Amino acid sequence: MHRPEEEPNANSQIIRIEEDIRSKLAKYAEFIDASEAYLVSEALKIFFRKDDEFKSWLGQHPTNSALRNETILELNSKGGLAPTGTK
Repeated sequence: MHRPEEEPNANSQIIRIEEDIRSKLAKYAEFIDASEAYLVSEALKIFFRKDDEFKSWLGQHPTNSALRNETILELNSKGGLAPTGTK
């Protein structure tokens, strides 16, 4: 993964992750000079693209177009990801 030229505006989502993953996420973001939110978004894009079973299921369960926005997540002081804005 490489640093984005410009990070997209996005919606918010709060998730919980294990401390070890959070730490590696922060270090990798530092390594490529990008935000943790960018890394989470890009990793999920790769994950979804490679899961053929999920793609098949998703084709049978279309997403409401009103919900198709990006999400900005940043780490909070408790080690979780917290939303920072919406598009």
